[in-house]
Amino acid sequence: MKEEEQLLRKVIGMFRLCRIEDHVVGQVTLKVSALSLPRLAAMIGGIDDIEGKIKQIPGIMSYEPSIGWRGASVVVTYDPSVFPYELWQDLCSPGDDPAFELSVMERIRALYEGSGMSAAS
Repeated sequence: MKEEEQLLRKVIGMFRLCRIEDHVVGQVTLKVSALSLPRLAAMIGGIDDIEGKIKQIPGIMSYEPSIGWRGASVVVTYDPSVFPYELWQDLCSPGDDPAFELSVMERIRALYEGSGMSAAS
């Protein structure tokens, strides 16, 4: 369980570096500023098989990253019946409120439990 919690904290930390650039139901575009890219790279480097972990997040159907001189973006196609847009909003909201982070973590954990998977698998 400790490995799962560490992974969830890292994933939440990565999303906290993003902001929602665009959204239509089932697809969200996330942006990361050039200033935040080094922190994001360090977080990604600390997760074994990051691509595999992202693909295992329940409700994530596909994603397409791109990097430019002003930052990075990723277009994520998702199933809104599994991963609601409100969760994207909460994941990408700035702040260091431990209670809020715990609430978001519990909601993500519930996604895994509903799919019969664990975040660490």
